[in-house]
Parts: sequence; C-alpha cells; structure tokens
Amino acid sequence: SGSEIFVFVTGIGPVSNPVATGAGASGSPLSSATLPHSATIGNFDTQIPFLGLTPGTVIAQANLVIPNLSPGQYPVIVTVNGMQSNGPYVYTK
Repeated sequence: SGSEIFVFVTGIGPVSNPVATGAGASGSPLSSATLPHSATIGNFDTQIPFLGLTPGTVIAQANLVIPNLSPGQYPVIVTVNGMQSNGPYVYTK
C-alpha cells in the first residue's frame, strides 16, 4: 500500500510537450498526457502521479500508487479519454 509502480502503455494521445517523430521525450519539461485519464487496481481508484512519455524514449508510462489492498492478484486498468486498457495484473503481499 502506498508504493508506486510503473506501467508501460500505448495510446495516451497528445502530450503537453510534443516530441519530434522518432525522437526521445525530454526530461524537462516532461511530456504529460493531456486527455482525461484515470486508473483502477482491483476496481479501486488509484492515484496517477504521472501519465506521459518516459524521458529519453518514445514509450509512455503510467506511475500508479498502490491502494490499500489485501494480499492477492489484482487487474490494473488505465483509462484514457474513455478507452480502457487491457490490464496486466499486480500481485500484492
């Protein structure tokens, strides 16, 4: 509970600091997603401190805070502009 995980994603839409095609994203300023977004872990809303391009790459990432969960396996769903991801699972102890 309270730990932050990083989930790599695609399809986040436009970003606040666009990058040239094929170029890596800047670390300052960051390229953050501009469309409405949310996330759940095991159907519990979770905080998203960052959703955007990983600095130095063309890959998008979602930083998610693990909610208070009992030990087990939970689906992770990231929603951007109403479109839900195919979720991976997170395992808690």
